This record gives sequence, structure tokens and C-alpha cells, in this order.
Amino acid sequence: MDSTKSENLISYTNIEVDGIVTFRGNSFRDTPSHGYADMTDFRLDKLWSADTGSLSSGSAVWTGSGWTGQPLMMKWPKEVKAHMNMTKKAKADDELVEVIYACMDGYVYFLDLRTGEKTRDPLYLGYTFKGAGALDPRGYPIMYVGAGYNSNEGTAKVFVVNLLDCSVMYTFGDNDEFSLRGSLSFFDGSALVDAETDTRIYPGENGILYLIRLNTKYDLNSGTLSIDPGRTVKWRYYGTRSSTESFWLGMEDSAAIYKGYIFMTQPLSLSGRLMQKPVRSCGIQIMNVLLMTVFPVEFSLRLPVERTALPIIYM
Repeated sequence: MDSTKSENLISYTNIEVDGIVTFRGNSFRDTPSHGYADMTDFRLDKLWSADTGSLSSGSAVWTGSGWTGQPLMMKWPKEVKAHMNMTKKAKADDELVEVIYACMDGYVYFLDLRTGEKTRDPLYLGYTFKGAGALDPRGYPIMYVGAGYNSNEGTAKVFVVNLLDCSVMYTFGDNDEFSLRGSLSFFDGSALVDAETDTRIYPGENGILYLIRLNTKYDLNSGTLSIDPGRTVKWRYYGTRSSTESFWLGMEDSAAIYKGYIFMTQPLSLSGRLMQKPVRSCGIQIMNVLLMTVFPVEFSLRLPVERTALPIIYM
């Protein structure tokens, strides 16, 4: 379609790195694959598997790989790998594609796409991760990943991880006083980064859209990396029907962006009644992230798709 040609994408969706850096690949969320396959039998065969653990927090026990179940992948240039805490074998493999998987047991796993072998030790952050996380689309060795629930470590938050040594450079989002949902600060979505302005874009279940200027400094030759988060813009909304029982404030999805406009949906409170009674309409927000103005669009779970002159979405 003409709308998805590269010249119509905002700058940071022109992904130049070799990998999958965010949920479904880019800001349109329409490129979830990596590589090519020569298929003859047109069937999938199991190549390898990797075990994960569990994370207990209060009465909850978290296992598996989350709501989206999507790993991130990157074929790091050898100049980048030279400064990473990878195994010698991983560093020496010029064809290595590293699978980076944030799971619900509180770990981020690093695996060889071809063999399933560890490329480095798992990173324990101590929170359950439901979403895919994101890698920096500029090829910088940075991971952005948000916790999907509180844990014994504290309130859920977003982590910015230095993938050279797997250290945490920055966290945000926990107990944000700007939120209208109290201390709730879950982040199930996958972030986006605007390369031209060095800005991280991340909506949260706490009802806040974060635009954070990272002030990133990365020297490929020396292997030094730092961020100094500066100007932060926060946006929130309020619905007259919102309550703790239904029409919750917040964004659990991975936002889509087109030419400076961000598309986000708020969660529904179905309480298991989806098959028992009709579900009421909810709202999707379309925002101009440059002007910070919002255009609410109504959608229904029961109506078919139609062509209209207005940006109406039915789901």
C-alpha cells in the first residue's frame, strides 16, 4: 500500500539495523519477521527450546513469555560486539543473530537464533515482563523494557538497559504523581524512539504518555555509552465514564505512529463478561505528538469495518 512506503514513514521507522527492534518491527507494527525462508514442505519444525523459570510476588506466580510472546533480535556489528559481555563464541560468530527475550520470570535472556545457546548470562531485573521490550533503532546497544506488574522488588517501572554490560542506566514511571491511577505503573507496551530528536516515546497503563529526551552519547570505537535524560513531556487524559470498575485510564498497547500522529487505545474492563453481554464502546486516542493535541475516536467491538471520510476504527 502507498501509505506504508518508506518515504511516508516518520524518520525512526526507517529501520536500518538488521533485526527486530520493537513489537511487530516498526511504528506501524506491521513488520514482525526477520530473515527469509526457502520452504518446500510449508510446515514448521522445532529447532530448539530454552527453559525459563517463575517469579513469585505475593499470591501471584508468573511464568512463560508474556502477552505478546515476541522476542527481539539483532545482528550486532562486530565493532559493537567487541565491547559486549558476550561469550567468546558469540563474539567470534560473524553471522550471529542475538535473540533478546524479556520473560515473566524477571529475567532477560540472550540466545543464539540458530542454536539456542546462551550468548551471555541472563539479566535478572526482578519484575515480570509481559511486553516485548524494544531495542534502539539506531543500532545503539540499548534496551527499553517495562515491568508488567509489581514485585517483591517494588513498584513496576521502565528500565533502560546498557547492552554492553547489561547495567541499568535509568528507570522511570513508578509512583508517578502525574498519574490519575495512583501507584499503578504497569508497562505492557513496546517503546519507540525518534532518532532525529533522540526521544523515547512510551505510553503506560498508568494513563501517561512519556516523551523523554535521552541525550544519548555512544562512541562505537571506545565502546562507551551514556544517557542523560532531560526534557520530559507527559500527557494524560480523563474520561467521564472512567472508574476503577470500567473504562480504565491507561494504555496497555504498543502505540502506532504515522507522520507525527500516535495511535493508542485504552483498556476495557470486561471482567469476564465478554460472552455474556454486549460490550460498550470505548475510545482510541489519535494525538499529534508535536502539538500535543488529541482527537478521540469511537470504536465498537460489534460493528463491521466501513470506509468513511473520518478516521473511525471498528474493532
